[in-house]
Order: sequence, then C-alpha cells, then structure tokens
Amino acid sequence: MNLTAFIGVQSLGLDMLMKSGSTVGSVGPAVSLPLGRTIIRHEWRRVKRGV
Repeated sequence: MNLTAFIGVQSLGLDMLMKSGSTVGSVGPAVSLPLGRTIIRHEWRRVKRGV
C-alpha cells in the first residue's frame, strides 16, 4: 500500500490554463496487486510441465 499525490492544472481551453482556479491536486492511498507476477509465474509453471 502506497500514498500517492499529484498536483497539476486543468482547464477547458488553453487560454484559461494559467488563470487562477485552474490548479488541481489530490492525495490518497494506492493499492497495487501483484497480478502480473502471478500470471507470469503460473504460465512459467505450465510451460515447464509441458501443458
């Protein structure tokens, strides 16, 4: 589990991008699951078995 944060700007048009009120930011938890490693490990075992 990680703590993730970002800060940036947003607007509906480029002309309003640097005006006040266009800044945005957020902080929150991020959970990552090791699905990629699990799938690769499963496939490697399958290949080793010759299935």
